[in-house]
Amino acid sequence: MIEAIIIAVIGLVGSVIVEVLRRFFTNRQIQRQEMLDEMRVLKAQVKELQDSLDEWKTKYYQLLMQISNKQNGS
Repeated sequence: MIEAIIIAVIGLVGSVIVEVLRRFFTNRQIQRQEMLDEMRVLKAQVKELQDSLDEWKTKYYQLLMQISNKQNGS
């Protein structure tokens, strides 16, 4: 009788441990996916900023060329 109770308790403790570990790894996996999603968003923002910077650099150099041409033409 006591042996059956001990086996039942060990089984219960084992199943509780398995459930706790499963939840822990599930939560960790969710957090990892959220971080990956955030990284994708940040990469997209960086790409947009780089494109914008390239556009502004092009405009800046074009303006410098116009100023230079006006000074050389004057």
